[in-house]
Amino acid sequence: MKNAPMLLSNRMAWSESGQVGYVYFMGSLQGRTGRNVGIQPIVYRTIDHGATWHPIDGINFDDTYFKKPVLDHIPGTILDTTYKIPFFLESSDTPGIDAVVDADNNLHIAATVAGTTKRSTDSLLASSFTFSLSSDNEEGYSFGHTPGLRPYVYDFICKPSSATSTASGATWSVVVVDSMSTEAPGTAATDAGVNDNPWNVNPDGNTKAPVSPRLQLSRTSNGKYIVFTWSESDTIFTNGVRKWNSMPDIKARVMDVTRGYTVNPIEINLTTPDGGFADPGVSTKAFMQYVSPECKYVTEYTTFPSLTNGVEIILPVTISNSSPLSQLTGNTHWYTSAALSFTYATLDVGIAENNYASVKNSVIYPNPAKNSATLNINMKEGSKVSVSVMNTVGQVVKTNTVSTVAGDNKIDVDVRGLAAGIYLVNVTSGNSTSTKKLIVE
Repeated sequence: MKNAPMLLSNRMAWSESGQVGYVYFMGSLQGRTGRNVGIQPIVYRTIDHGATWHPIDGINFDDTYFKKPVLDHIPGTILDTTYKIPFFLESSDTPGIDAVVDADNNLHIAATVAGTTKRSTDSLLASSFTFSLSSDNEEGYSFGHTPGLRPYVYDFICKPSSATSTASGATWSVVVVDSMSTEAPGTAATDAGVNDNPWNVNPDGNTKAPVSPRLQLSRTSNGKYIVFTWSESDTIFTNGVRKWNSMPDIKARVMDVTRGYTVNPIEINLTTPDGGFADPGVSTKAFMQYVSPECKYVTEYTTFPSLTNGVEIILPVTISNSSPLSQLTGNTHWYTSAALSFTYATLDVGIAENNYASVKNSVIYPNPAKNSATLNINMKEGSKVSVSVMNTVGQVVKTNTVSTVAGDNKIDVDVRGLAAGIYLVNVTSGNSTSTKKLIVE
């Protein structure tokens, strides 16, 4: 069990016009009960350019809606392991939190969530501890790094009940954007993973520089597209294949807000020549990255008159590092305007109202997977679902068709015999198709 230090600065996010804005900070409000006593966003909104601010209802994790995407992926409390209390991580040695306002003036908060150790309503301190999870090598990770317990990148979306009034009512939803393969190593001598932190020890403070994922958001000026970025390491190459972010590269995903909060299946590595940084000085050395909160919309790829098949975005990014990684030597600052092209392998054509949302919101886990993965899909009505696994050149390498029932369905995705790498999983029900990215280890 470890205390999770909080950043003391407030955060703000604004619409393009500046009329609608949100201020949010992490804490536990007095009077919260049940699964809501942990550290989570406390949000205020303005609709008059900041002249007045009014509180917005917080997330209600007692709502069963949050069970599958969030609660099922965090450990329970010490005394009752079946009781899950989410803890939003925001400090220099955690993935971090960021927010933007979309085209509909709704708030998006990108975050990772851990489990709170104690179920208590009488002390903020009691709800300010998270688990230190030991694996076979006793690393003391904050996440289990096993199927279902990875550091998931969530987008928590706040939709106020009224766009023009100061009412506090709001509806919260969540989208699982991706999962991270690594987490931040420690900075102090006694911290878990500090020996895998590649920076030197600062003689003045006896600490190393943080190597957190630095989860950040950017949006196009029209608010239609949101870009999620973070840094993580390929554990094939880390020391002892451990899950510390010691060789960071920057990853990017994009969400189409007006397409039902659809996350594009393509994940782009910015720290490669194809991703934006042509200089090898940043590959696996993407430290201290900063992403502009606004990016440039270039163009949409349209195959049919009313259907978008992708988008091109220019994203300003900076990285700072030194060689060797010493805090007291001069650092080099790298900059690029990365031209990111997010395309869809298949189109969501012939939308069927009955099961389109089910196909689009299906979830595949664990991701990365070794021998098999599970496709979780909640159908509005029973139908046949086709699942095809394609490699990056479009060849179908696995296929399966199953009959589903109304409600929750779990479909096995067999990846045995496939080479390690990135695959696309097409999920089709009737005329509705969605594509998921799957990493095979």
